[in-house]
Amino acid sequence: MPHYIGFIRASKDAHDRLGPDEAQRVLENYLAWDDERTKEGRFVGGYQVIEADDFDQAEKIFATHPHLEFGPIEVRQVGERGCED
Repeated sequence: MPHYIGFIRASKDAHDRLGPDEAQRVLENYLAWDDERTKEGRFVGGYQVIEADDFDQAEKIFATHPHLEFGPIEVRQVGERGCED
């Protein structure tokens, strides 16, 4: 079965307009959507892109990510021709 990636985009202030209750509801909807895709065997994984001065700083930033409680994060530099180690 082919794999597809969805790039989720938002403006920098997209979440600023949400109150605490609405932000919690949005988070629960995201998690429920992920759970359904996992149950269907469709979940491919996820990624995040950050800006950092160098690879060491990027590793330090990702070392604080809450996902590490559940599994590893592979850090690669994104270049013009793809990902680089």
